[in-house]
Amino acid sequence: MSAFDELYRGGVIETWKDGDSWYRKWNDGWVEQGGYHKNTSTLDTVTLHTPFKTSNYTLVVSDYYTTSIGGGHTTSPFGCEKTTTTFKISQVANTREAFWYAAGY
Repeated sequence: MSAFDELYRGGVIETWKDGDSWYRKWNDGWVEQGGYHKNTSTLDTVTLHTPFKTSNYTLVVSDYYTTSIGGGHTTSPFGCEKTTTTFKISQVANTREAFWYAAGY
């Protein structure tokens, strides 16, 4: 295997972006994706942009209004009930906005 092949082995093979929504697929099967979500209830279902192979992926949800380091709120949103194609964002106030990031195979 050449040095170029070794370097490219972990390369990005597909990307997509639409506003704040995006994903990136790597040639080893790793997928990263993220976006913005405005809750319409205290437990909203978010559909992933591209499915994962398993529901064993990392999910991070961040309060849209957090403006300082460590500035989370007691009503900060969190992700739960993950499947390969969806997850839920839960939060106390149903008008909250959040960014999310998910990564895995």
